[in-house]
Amino acid sequence: MYCDAVHWLWLNLAVGAGAFVTTMIDNFIALAAQLTVTPVERHRHLAYAHFGALMSIVALSLLVGGVLNAVPLRVVGLLALAPLGYAWSKWSRRHQPDIEHPRRGMVTTALVTVALSGDNIAVWSALFRSAGVTGGIVHVLTYGALDVIGLGVTLFVARHPAIVKTASRVSLAVEIPLYLALSIVILWQCHWL
Repeated sequence: MYCDAVHWLWLNLAVGAGAFVTTMIDNFIALAAQLTVTPVERHRHLAYAHFGALMSIVALSLLVGGVLNAVPLRVVGLLALAPLGYAWSKWSRRHQPDIEHPRRGMVTTALVTVALSGDNIAVWSALFRSAGVTGGIVHVLTYGALDVIGLGVTLFVARHPAIVKTASRVSLAVEIPLYLALSIVILWQCHWL
């Protein structure tokens, strides 16, 4: 019984962490780019805006995941197409130049975070639906903790523009395999595999 609970907890932590990291890479790179052109005294405000926007995305994902409770779990597994689509989109745009990020305020930072989060909502909603209430709580706590850590790292990295440029180049090589892995996790969680 104890071993089952520990296994369940580690599994939900791992799935939640994997889903968060995979879907948030683009958000953190965009935030770091915004921070590099924003005065340091405004960084904390942008971090608050990012965190607030992320929590609204979590709430929306929970709502969508709750609505999906009326849908059989195997049908929810079709949402595995979303990360596959994002992987294809990233791959098909791999040779397009990066867009420079102009200076942004709190509202714009929050809107950019939300705009970059279509993948988050698609993936997180399916995982919330398959994890149930208790698993969903573990995922929400995981997302909150990882976002605080990610914000700390991003605030540090944003002071080094060379790191931001390198991360932008490497992110494509990392994101595509992670999106593919997320598709497999969703299919597995929804009992397709």
